[in-house]
Amino acid sequence: MLFSDYKIKVHGTKADRMKVDLVYKIERNISVFISYFLVKFFPKLAPSVVSMINVVLVLSVISLNLLHGVYNPFVLIIIQLVILRVAIIGDRVDGEMARYYEYFTQKGLYFDQVFHFCYPFTLIFSIGSYFSIILDNTAVLIISGIVAVLMTVYKMLGKIRHHIKYKIKLESHDDLIQDYRNATYVFKRQIIFFRLVNYFLFYIYDWVWVLYLVLVLGSVYDPAIFGVIYTGYSIILGFVLLKKILVTYPAVSLYSKEEFLAKD
Repeated sequence: MLFSDYKIKVHGTKADRMKVDLVYKIERNISVFISYFLVKFFPKLAPSVVSMINVVLVLSVISLNLLHGVYNPFVLIIIQLVILRVAIIGDRVDGEMARYYEYFTQKGLYFDQVFHFCYPFTLIFSIGSYFSIILDNTAVLIISGIVAVLMTVYKMLGKIRHHIKYKIKLESHDDLIQDYRNATYVFKRQIIFFRLVNYFLFYIYDWVWVLYLVLVLGSVYDPAIFGVIYTGYSIILGFVLLKKILVTYPAVSLYSKEEFLAKD
């Protein structure tokens, strides 16, 4: 298959997001070359193996936090950010390979979910660990740990939604649920400013990673100022996450009765 045809096949529905998200587009344009190389020269390599390698990469970043007191914190966090960027591109690669082969497995989906469960915590906590060391402030580490947990929970809300439906059906409570969402609720498109804010708060696989890199690079010149910026950002993110988890999501993202009764 020619590269141009391969690219069209594996990007599929991802093309729409590539039109509006620059960082995502750059990632996809990198990953498609890697996945094309792998399917052409290593045809026996299963996508699930790439998915497992992505998980290993993320877990290695977590373990590197133990070395902050041994090696230069700046060098170490740059290594961690690079590894996480490689893992993110790898996460694009395994999906492209699976779409090309039209070969999907439970194992591949399992490793993909493990990756998306571990990555948010790893990224946020690793950055927090770095700033807590250069600022010599344990409170920064505690704040980042709390935010890391909240972000992980937030990223898993879609899975929790499906579990709620499963549990209701399992116990045959379909007609007893009192809080089905209003089916007429309309999700409004945000103005550009709030969309940008949303990118830098929640797009942890692209825009947030870039923001953290900028803060880390800036900390070389003025640790205090960029440490304060990071801490303020983390506190704001924590409150926004709490609002989304406790108020926004249950109000607008659970099922309406029509959705719930529709066939899966």
